[in-house]
Amino acid sequence: MIDSAGCVFDTVVNMLAYPIPLKPNAGPDTTICRDQTIALQVTNPQNVTNYSWNNGAIGTQVSISTPGTYTVLAENSFGCRNRDTIIVALENTIAVSLGNDTLFCKTNPNVLRPQLQGPLVQFLWNTGATTQNLPITDSGTYWVRARTVTGCNVYDTIRVGLNPVNFYQMPNDTAICDGYIHTIRVNLPAPGTTITWYDGSTGVTHTAASQGYYRSVANFIGCLNADSTLISIKPLPIISLGRDTTLCNGFEVTKRVSYPGASYEWSTGGVDSFYTINKQALYWVEAELNSCTFRDSIQVNFVDCSCDFKIANAFSPNGDGINDIFKPDLKCFPKQYRFSIFNRYGQQVFETRDSQSGWNGTQGGKNVAIATYYYIVEYYNEALRKTEKYSGSVTVLR
Repeated sequence: MIDSAGCVFDTVVNMLAYPIPLKPNAGPDTTICRDQTIALQVTNPQNVTNYSWNNGAIGTQVSISTPGTYTVLAENSFGCRNRDTIIVALENTIAVSLGNDTLFCKTNPNVLRPQLQGPLVQFLWNTGATTQNLPITDSGTYWVRARTVTGCNVYDTIRVGLNPVNFYQMPNDTAICDGYIHTIRVNLPAPGTTITWYDGSTGVTHTAASQGYYRSVANFIGCLNADSTLISIKPLPIISLGRDTTLCNGFEVTKRVSYPGASYEWSTGGVDSFYTINKQALYWVEAELNSCTFRDSIQVNFVDCSCDFKIANAFSPNGDGINDIFKPDLKCFPKQYRFSIFNRYGQQVFETRDSQSGWNGTQGGKNVAIATYYYIVEYYNEALRKTEKYSGSVTVLR
């Protein structure tokens, strides 16, 4: 130093330098999960240095459970200091979702596919599986834990009920009578279920008239289940009474039916395979076999089949065109017809085998005398299947 008078003064100062601590390394900024505790660590500690944290912790390591800015101070025995700061942010950008509760489909088993938000890389299911997606084989409650590389966990749970279409069943196999039409009716496992049949038709009913398997598919919210039922055909006990018929009064007819193993019931109450008819009516018989029935009927009418023989007891063959011919009045066309006239002495005076011809009161071309004569009429009644014979007397008048 030189003053104003030019005088020179000097002095010596001794400087002592103390070392400062190495800057502590608390690591890069990081994140913390909700309800998580992590450890902050000085990764380059020195033995001669003391470390303290801004939250009051002492040492190279501190446990924290809340986000924030954390500073670690390194101080040595000389009072020299160095520091580092780390920012711990809250990890709130991660989420996992299994979606809404759903139903289990046994014909197309569900695969649970969690929807992810954030850097989730590790998974654990309550079944023990560690895959991201989980195929399931039954209903139940399922949960998944998803984790980040820093150890943050998020959870979600889903309840998987049984899809009612899993229990879809068609009616039991059945047998129907040949020629009958059977309506197959199915029950919906749940409202909104659609039913599609093997032929493309839809609805809860389907008609069946032939033998075979009838298949349908039930669909409820995309879950399909198919089932089938077997329709068998039972033979129909077909019988016949023949055509309607007409009989002569006093006749009867026996109608018979037959079908192996069948039982019978007549409209008259009979249960045999035959019935003798002797009255006019509509008759029916029903055959039953293995609950299959078949009925046939016949109308049987009765008529008077007699020739209704009528003949006068006198006639006047005088050529006036009135009552000149003597012959029977018949309402039939008899066979083996014979009409004979005799006088009182038993002598035959007339005979014909033509039912349309009669006696004109002559014998040998001459008029017979006024007297009483005797006749015999004999013929075969084909309807009654018998021979009829009549005799009597007739008076010739002039």
